[in-house]
Parts: sequence; C-alpha cells; structure tokens
Amino acid sequence: LTLDRFSSDLATMYPFIYDIIERALVIINHDQFQHHVLNELCAQVVKSRTRDCNEL
Repeated sequence: LTLDRFSSDLATMYPFIYDIIERALVIINHDQFQHHVLNELCAQVVKSRTRDCNEL
C-alpha cells in the first residue's frame, strides 16, 4: 500500500499525520502482519463454513 492523493495532501498540511500514516504503512506492508491477517480471515471462513455444514 502507498499513500493516496488525499492522504498526501493531508500529510503536507499536517506533518504529524504523515508520521502516523508512514508508521501504519510499515506495519501494514510487513509480511508477518499480512500473514497474520490472512490466517485470521481464513480461520473465520473455516469456522463459518463448518457452522454451515453442521446446520445442514
């Protein structure tokens, strides 16, 4: 992910927002974080599918 134009304009007006966005992007773009989110999403899908199967 990168800064979009709106975020860039905000960051220009308020430098501290740029720091916050920059740090958030580091976390979001980190491989381990992405794998963690992906694993959580997969776990939720498996749980809901299991529930659906049990209801059938």
